[in-house]
Amino acid sequence: MKIYKISQMIQEVLPDIERQIPSKQRDEDEVMDEYAEDYYNSIAEVLREFKANKRKKNFRQPWTVIPFARVKKIWNDYATYGFVRDERGMQEIANKMIQNVHLLAANTYLTGHTMGDPTEYFEDLGLKKKDRENFGWDYAVDETGQSRISDYGLDELEKLALELTKTLNSTRQLLLVDRMFNIVHQRSDLPGMFIEGGTRSLNELAGRPSDPTEASKTSWYKKSQVEREYPVAAVVVAAGEIFEGRNHGEAIKKALDAGYAIKTKDGYLEDKDGNDMTFSGATDLFRTNKGRLINRFESSALGEAVGSENIPEKELDVK
Repeated sequence: MKIYKISQMIQEVLPDIERQIPSKQRDEDEVMDEYAEDYYNSIAEVLREFKANKRKKNFRQPWTVIPFARVKKIWNDYATYGFVRDERGMQEIANKMIQNVHLLAANTYLTGHTMGDPTEYFEDLGLKKKDRENFGWDYAVDETGQSRISDYGLDELEKLALELTKTLNSTRQLLLVDRMFNIVHQRSDLPGMFIEGGTRSLNELAGRPSDPTEASKTSWYKKSQVEREYPVAAVVVAAGEIFEGRNHGEAIKKALDAGYAIKTKDGYLEDKDGNDMTFSGATDLFRTNKGRLINRFESSALGEAVGSENIPEKELDVK
């Protein structure tokens, strides 16, 4: 394993977040109380809505998602300018992500897919065993009949939704929502619960044509190999040191093994000096074939992979 000293270049690449966030964080206790209250209110609201409409034929749970055009515009602006121009739009996106995580968690709980027992909630509203079955099979589903529950990634989504509730900083909101998109992108059933167009939209947002036949029509595929700049290694920065890997998981492991990164009891990453790594952008960097260190948004602007798992094997050059 080789560790490379951080250079002035990375200071120009890393988002200037650390100095912005502290003044735009909400009170911790207030946020925790609000988040818990909103979650339990979501459970109650979901069941009240179900009870009021359970006799209607083919009635399904109301569900709205984030318009893809708005996400694409804000993400492209960030990649271009390095900051969020539409702060109001970013706040609305954050609010919708939080709301839909609450609804997804409520559905998962009410259908019995967690350690808790939801029986009391049903009984308090006079709902019977048959109603409980109908809730899972006929109500908490999308237009195709796919259940709106998740046993995958929900814990991480809830952690990120809580962090999203805490912050008023639009750049950090974008980074948190983007991490949430990365989680839901791993499953074909989850993207459609959060963003218009589902997986296809997230493919486009990530700079990966959803249809391989379209690749040849994309301008950045036509660049010559001499001109093209692309990621060759995943990079993580911890306490001023650079760790490379074939993917970010491998780079993070190197940082942990070397003692430069520490996993907190909440599952987040800090460097050995106590600085945040999870939300600062320090775990989402790349080294390019031209030796530059760039973040995922700059990689997207180049038309290249924004996930280390999408770097072609033949282009990897880990030092």
